[in-house]
Amino acid sequence: MVSSRAFPLRSTPLNHGSYQHTTPQASTEQTNVYSRSSDRQRSVASESLLPDRSLREDGNQEPLLPPPSEPPTIQSPLRRKPLPSRNSDVQYSILPKNEAVTKASSVSSGAKHSVHSERSSWIPYVLEWPWMLSIIAFGAILLAIVIIFHRISTKSDGVMDDTGSPIGYFAWRFLPTLLAVAYVTMLMIILDGVKRTENLARLAKERGTSASASILRTPGSWWTALADSFPRKGNDSRFSPTMLCVVLAYIFGFLIISPFSSALLSSKDMAISSKTTMLRVQPASGQTLQPRLDTTDFFGAVGHTLQNVTTSPWVTDNYTVLPFWPAQIERPSGSTFDAAIGDWTAETSVYQSGLLCEDLKVENGPNVVNYTYLTPNSDGSRSSKVGYQNLTSFQLTSESGCKYSFSYSESFLTQGKFYWSNLTGVNLPLFWNFFAIDEQVLLNHTALCEPGEVLITIPNDPSNSAFETAGKLCRPSYFEAKLPVTVSISSDSTAFDFDQKAFERERLPIDNDKINITAFHEAFFSSDWNDYLREPTSDSRPDSGGPANLLAATYDFKLAGMMNDTDFSARAGKIKQYSFGQALQSALQDSSAVSPVEGDIIVRQRRIVVATAVAFTLEVVLALATLLLLMAFWTSRRSRRPLGLSQDIGVSNTVASLVADQHKTCQDLQEISSMSAQQATQALSGYSYVIDRSALRMVASIPDGSSFSSTRSVKVTKRDRIQWEPKVLSTWAIVGLIFVLSALLVTIAVLYWYSQSHGLYQSAFVYQVEWNIGDYSLGYIAPYSIIPTLFAVIVGLWWGALESIFRTAQPFISMAKGPTTGGKGAGLSYQSSYLAWAGVRAVSRKHWLLAFVCTGAFLSQILAISMSALWQREPFQLERPLEVAQPFQIRDVAFLYDNASYYKTAKYKQAILADAFQNLETNWMYSAALQLAMNASQPAWSSEGWSFVPVSITSSLEENRQQTNSSSDEPQGKVAVATVNVPAVRGRLQCSPLAPELEDKFWLTEVDLTADGPWNQTLKPRPWENGYILGCDGNYRSGINYSPNMTDLNGTSGNCSYIGGYTTVLAEIIVTCCAQESEHQPDNASVGYWSPVNLELFAPGSTKLLQTDNFTVKWIYGPAPVNYPSESDRLPSLIWPKAPKLTMLNCAPVVETANASVTVDLATHNVQAYTILDEPVPHSEAFSDDFVVRRGDDRTSFNVTASFGTMFVAALLGAAQIKYIGGCAQTGRNDCYEDDTDRTFTYRAPGVNLDYMSYSMLQLAGNNQESLLNYTKLQELAEITFTTFFQHFASQDVLLDGSGGWVFQRANETLPYDLPPPDIQYDATKVGPARVAVVASPSITATVSQPVEILRMSRVAVWLCIVILAWLIITTIAILVLKNRYFSPLLRGVDTIADVAMMVAGSERYLELARREGASRLRADKTFRTRLGWFKTGAGEVRWGIELADDDTVQFLSDEEVKLIFEEDGDENGMVRSGAESPSPDQRHPGFI
Repeated sequence: MVSSRAFPLRSTPLNHGSYQHTTPQASTEQTNVYSRSSDRQRSVASESLLPDRSLREDGNQEPLLPPPSEPPTIQSPLRRKPLPSRNSDVQYSILPKNEAVTKASSVSSGAKHSVHSERSSWIPYVLEWPWMLSIIAFGAILLAIVIIFHRISTKSDGVMDDTGSPIGYFAWRFLPTLLAVAYVTMLMIILDGVKRTENLARLAKERGTSASASILRTPGSWWTALADSFPRKGNDSRFSPTMLCVVLAYIFGFLIISPFSSALLSSKDMAISSKTTMLRVQPASGQTLQPRLDTTDFFGAVGHTLQNVTTSPWVTDNYTVLPFWPAQIERPSGSTFDAAIGDWTAETSVYQSGLLCEDLKVENGPNVVNYTYLTPNSDGSRSSKVGYQNLTSFQLTSESGCKYSFSYSESFLTQGKFYWSNLTGVNLPLFWNFFAIDEQVLLNHTALCEPGEVLITIPNDPSNSAFETAGKLCRPSYFEAKLPVTVSISSDSTAFDFDQKAFERERLPIDNDKINITAFHEAFFSSDWNDYLREPTSDSRPDSGGPANLLAATYDFKLAGMMNDTDFSARAGKIKQYSFGQALQSALQDSSAVSPVEGDIIVRQRRIVVATAVAFTLEVVLALATLLLLMAFWTSRRSRRPLGLSQDIGVSNTVASLVADQHKTCQDLQEISSMSAQQATQALSGYSYVIDRSALRMVASIPDGSSFSSTRSVKVTKRDRIQWEPKVLSTWAIVGLIFVLSALLVTIAVLYWYSQSHGLYQSAFVYQVEWNIGDYSLGYIAPYSIIPTLFAVIVGLWWGALESIFRTAQPFISMAKGPTTGGKGAGLSYQSSYLAWAGVRAVSRKHWLLAFVCTGAFLSQILAISMSALWQREPFQLERPLEVAQPFQIRDVAFLYDNASYYKTAKYKQAILADAFQNLETNWMYSAALQLAMNASQPAWSSEGWSFVPVSITSSLEENRQQTNSSSDEPQGKVAVATVNVPAVRGRLQCSPLAPELEDKFWLTEVDLTADGPWNQTLKPRPWENGYILGCDGNYRSGINYSPNMTDLNGTSGNCSYIGGYTTVLAEIIVTCCAQESEHQPDNASVGYWSPVNLELFAPGSTKLLQTDNFTVKWIYGPAPVNYPSESDRLPSLIWPKAPKLTMLNCAPVVETANASVTVDLATHNVQAYTILDEPVPHSEAFSDDFVVRRGDDRTSFNVTASFGTMFVAALLGAAQIKYIGGCAQTGRNDCYEDDTDRTFTYRAPGVNLDYMSYSMLQLAGNNQESLLNYTKLQELAEITFTTFFQHFASQDVLLDGSGGWVFQRANETLPYDLPPPDIQYDATKVGPARVAVVASPSITATVSQPVEILRMSRVAVWLCIVILAWLIITTIAILVLKNRYFSPLLRGVDTIADVAMMVAGSERYLELARREGASRLRADKTFRTRLGWFKTGAGEVRWGIELADDDTVQFLSDEEVKLIFEEDGDENGMVRSGAESPSPDQRHPGFI
């Protein structure tokens, strides 16, 4: 807005309220005072001579153009017409043609006011200090807000909570862009003020400036202003610091501040921390931790290594940490913690073990030597008896100079040997299974090997020509550091995290006084690993010892090429680190203390966060913009950048006052005004001008042939001119703008429709760009948030250029339509009014088209705000249908095992069942027990006991994977899943209590421990007189006669006589574990096993073998037993001091199927959710073939068929003694003793002797042994356990491109057509069919749900954008239709000083008024009227320009009169252009515009 400030005048102000009637005498007196000749003399005297214009003989300069011939004098004066409305009371006098216009009531007749009396101190209001400092302060406030919000967001993980309220949504989504647009609009206003006054600043210089750099200069766009700020030929090599600073600030504003503001704030799930007290475990003061590995640790290490199951959150393959937890909760246990309380952070100790390995290569060997030694006595001492042993020895070397030699004494096994130990050979004799040879003979090494560990493989026999051996020398390391550690808890996992680089910086070697590393080595390299990894059949694996057995299991016990694997050393290091972590955690149970420590609890909340990259960018740019504005403010003060004017240059009155007193300037401009625009520019380009005392003077010329030829130019009439049309108003530019606006509208509408129907998730929409400074990442910037705002800014700039032209031209358009008063014509300017305010002013003056254009400019700024709020990025699950192949169905064909030796003389059942345990990495016994005991994960394609037929989803998710280039801060709670309807299968138990009132004598044998003979009285461990052995009546198979024959108890079987069947404690095996070895061990003990029900081989009168799938679940609990030695060679007997208690269930296994809808994770195939669609039905084929013998004609060999249910139950019940996997009868013996060292699928420890199923039940019962004596509890947990084990059995070795494992089969799988029938001993009605009907693999439809980042479009923002764009399109079309008609009255441009000066240069009456009143009084006068058009002066000259409309000496001509005059002039001079027509008056009527 331009200041309306009035400046003091030297004389009394004139009162321009009205014109009063004056007498001719008074007019004559005034004419004498202000005669035209005297004015011309003053004008000529005030102008300096121009050196490049030649002098005439009279000493005066030649005019720029030859003067036109004198027009005939108009004798009759023209009467000035009164105003049509408001000034109807004004009276006008008839003045002579040379009489000046005056107002008697305004000033005394002798008053004289020239432009020189006014102060030349005008600058636009936007450059006044209040406005400038306000914008600078506003920018500084925005900078401070961004900095403060950035700091708050960084320190507090966000600015505030996202409550979802409308006010909050507006605050973070719209407000930043609203403030940015307001700031950029202010910058635009300042830039506009600087641009349109830059030519005045140049003219106000002492020496002036060239016409091309001043009066011919248009304000132009921002890029021309930027170029014009620097010294160049076009601006007389002048530098403009003010314009440079402002235009740079504006560029920063619309290119960076506006677009980036929309991405400043976003809503995200953030981790919020709060201080709290933690409890931390630490070693007891003054004590050394003794790392140890117990049964649970070995079980966990094997399960973790082979099944990748986490047994403790505090231990990983790379680190272990000391536990800590919030003080307000109990110490958590298990593999996962409760996620309700959130994540934790506190400082604790972190430990790490490492291995750095190098190759050991054979330097010497193999060599065979005969070694002589003294044989050992029974007590371990050496006897005098000499023994001989052949030893095979090797010597290996490493690049570091280590020499390592080893020897072994056993004959070589065909599967090879694998050895892992420290250099001293911990437990070496146990490993080599030879006790009499000194360890130094078996192992020796040089000093360069220390400290170290060795791993050696001998894949084949040294006598083999293809013999090879390989080894590794590994240097162990142990470190610790105290660091902040964060425990992250989710619904299905718990893990810790810390700064690993900080650990590398701060770690120190572990002090052996704090942690006994030697004790760990003894436990880790012990031979106990062999107890947990027994082979199901002998000679099926390499001879491995210690942890080498576990490492070999990860290679499926295939030694060939194992050490050439690049991951070999890493695998070994992970096994050792995990074992070290477990040993350390076990040691803490023996010696530790709990101390408080300050920590943080971290919870996730939806927060409004500041984007770091955007904030940093805005901070830099706002700071630069503020500094630039400060420099612009400093350089734009009146004292440093004077403009030489007293009024706004955008007003015609001001331009008139500039040239009113300059006759020569007016004369030249008047001559040039008849030229074309190009000719006029050429004519003026060689001259310089200056504003001096509010007057525009020509001060100098530019030499070297730049003068304009004085040849008379052709006059250009209105009808044959090249119409003035700025480029931005060209038809193509307007059509282009309509196209852009329409494209934006259509794009937004289509995207909105698509987002509602399909979703905007493609990578192009959600891609983010990382913002880095060197190696430091500032975060990510989202183009989807910036680009729409940038488009809106471009539209705003384009529309602003249109609006600027309309605002500039509107006063001249108004004067061209007819006489207008100063407030609507010569005294009107919209150049200091912007956007909505300009529209309001236009409406008040009924300038409708301008009002629409200004409203559009205002709406274009609102458009930028709306476009910035179009998108919001959210996580989303994208669903799409997909055809998938179903390669499997539930198995109904039995397994076939052929070429076996006949019946009971061979171990056929053992060999068959051993197949279920070969691959330890996928073994279902481990994974099921780990899930139940340690809350490990469920297998793929299964959940809660149900196993689902897997399908093959062949589509690649990579094709649809988003490339967002970011690690989203959003929680990774959603994964790619598929939902599909498939068959499901489940195993379950139907159990009932078995013999709850059974007397002890039917399952226990009471013995006299004082009797001589059976018991060694010298070595007996307890002074007991009697005790109890498991098993009825001395049945050393631990038989339980649950259905005793009460009439035949005196028979040979005594209490073990039965009617229908019996069971045993441990599958026909004598129980020997686990005794109380010391009084410090548990006082009570439990034995828990699942064992089969044994029936009569043949029922009376039947020739068929009776079968049952039932088995018993038993739990025995009582005072801890001990092993009593016997006098004979028999093994010690497990004696219970008192009769223990027995709870027993009779359970029938059932396999049932149903249809299900299942949702699985496509990455892991883990089931996310499922629904059983119909009632489950039994699957009879699961137990159809119970190891059915099918003999051929030769009767010496046979095939065996076994159903998957039968295989499962037999393997489940026999796994506890892998040595007797097929049952004791399969060994040909009837006195099988329990191998208490076998812990492969049993849990044997002091006080407990359990198979994996019973151990799992104990863990589910909270380790409360006595609670399992309850029938209901035992039945509940047995059913859960059976279902879980079958779930893992069904999932083992299922390969979509291969086998269906145990429970699933290919659709076309059948038994051979020539398979022999079952042996006559079997009931044929229970045997499954030899072949089944082929079921074609169907193609089914799955619904794939993929996690994506989706752009949500705001409904409010979309409709706001559509409405604004529709308004802009309609207005632009109106401009296109009306622009020619609207601008047709203008014969030339109106955007330079020269343009307006040429309009008034020949307007003598208007200039006379300007000389008298000055610019200030002219603008204050609202009564005189001006008009733009063709008029005839008092001297008879016809010209086009601005003149007083009510002066009697001025005659405005109609179009017909103008046409007639120029046709006559053309006929005389031959200059009329054929075919050209002047617009008729009806083409220029006001109408809408």
